[in-house]
Amino acid sequence: MTKSLHLGDLRIPITDYASQGNAILGIRDSGKSYTATWLADLERRLATAKTAAPAPEIQRVEIPVLSAGDYRQLTEVVSHARTTSAQLQQTVNDLQQHASRLENALKLTRTAPSAARPAPPPRPPTLHPPPSTPKPPVNSDDTTALLRGERGILQALARCHPMRLTLSQIGRLAGQSLKSSSFKQYVRNVLRRGLIEESDYEYSLTQAGMAAADFVPQSPQTYQEKLEMWRSALLAGERAIFDYVLQCRPEYVHVDTISAATGQSLKSSSFKQYLRNLKRNGLFDSYGDHVRISQTLFT
Repeated sequence: MTKSLHLGDLRIPITDYASQGNAILGIRDSGKSYTATWLADLERRLATAKTAAPAPEIQRVEIPVLSAGDYRQLTEVVSHARTTSAQLQQTVNDLQQHASRLENALKLTRTAPSAARPAPPPRPPTLHPPPSTPKPPVNSDDTTALLRGERGILQALARCHPMRLTLSQIGRLAGQSLKSSSFKQYVRNVLRRGLIEESDYEYSLTQAGMAAADFVPQSPQTYQEKLEMWRSALLAGERAIFDYVLQCRPEYVHVDTISAATGQSLKSSSFKQYLRNLKRNGLFDSYGDHVRISQTLFT
C-alpha cells in the first residue's frame, strides 16, 4: 500500500531555501552580464570593419566619339596610305627588273678591259729523260725502229716546225691522251734518242727528229693552214667553240655568249672541259670568264 507524502512532512531548513534562491539569481545575473559583453564586442568589431573598408568609388570612363568630318578625314588618310604602298611596291618591282637586265647585259658583254693582259695557261710538267742514261748516237737503225706512237709525236712537231709545242699540244695533234702512260713513255723514248729537245716546258724537233718523222711541212706555213691544222685535231664540240670565238677575233667573248651561240649548256661538264682543253693547248687567251683566239696562231 502506497504511503502519501505531504508537503508538511518535508522539513527543509529555511536557510537552505535562501541559499538556493541566491544561487539561481546569481546564474541569471551572470548570463545577462556575459550576453552584454558579447554584444558590445560585436558592435566594436563592426565599427572597426566599417572604418577600415573604404567606400566603393565609381570611376568615370569617357569614350571618344568621332564626328562625321573626323571619320571622313581618317578614311581618306587610310586610302592614301594604301595607294602609296602599292606605288612603292611597283617601283621596287621595276628596279628589280632593271637590275636583272643590267646583270644579263654585263654577262653578255664581249669586250674586256684592254689594259689587262691575260695570264698564260698553266704548263704541264716536263718529262726529262733519266739522268743516268746517256744519249746514244742517232743512226738509221734507230729511225726505222720507231713505234707508231713515237712517229706520231715526231710528225705532230714536224707539222708545226719550227714552232715549239707543249705536251698538251703534242698529244692533241698526235691524237694521243696526255694522261696515257704510253704517251709519256713515247716522249721519254724520243727524248732519250735525241729526236726532240725540251726547253722551258716546250718541245721541238732536232734535225735527226725531222728526218725520222718522214714529214716535210710546207714552208712558210700560213695562219690559215695553222688554223685548219688545229681544227682537224679538235673534237666536234671544241671545234664549234673555236670557230665561234674565231669569228669574234680579236675581241674577248664571255662564256655565256659562247654557250648560247654554240647551243651547249653552260653547266655541262663537256662544255667546261672543251674550254679547258682549248686554253691548255694555247688556242685561247683568257681573262676571267672571257676568252679570245690566241694571237700566236697569227704570227
